[in-house]
Amino acid sequence: VWGVTVTMVRGCGRQKGYLTGNNLSKEKPVQTLPFVKLEFVVKDEVVETLIDVIRKVNSTGEVGKGNGKIFVYPVLDAVRISTGERGEDAIGGPK
Repeated sequence: VWGVTVTMVRGCGRQKGYLTGNNLSKEKPVQTLPFVKLEFVVKDEVVETLIDVIRKVNSTGEVGKGNGKIFVYPVLDAVRISTGERGEDAIGGPK
């Protein structure tokens, strides 16, 4: 892993005591909780290993207890604004 972006965010989901699904209404405001969002850009061959590590480090050991989610999606390109480098060169990983 060459780097990570860490962002403090707020969100809601199926946490106990929070409004979800059919409980949402105009009379009751949506309540959110603070979360930490981690973003990694890695080569395809690293994805499964990174998923395994994230799951091991972040699992509470209990289903439905705020363990979070992992989303995997393709990155079509990256561009370093200052130099115009593209792809892996723009990300700054090992050559």
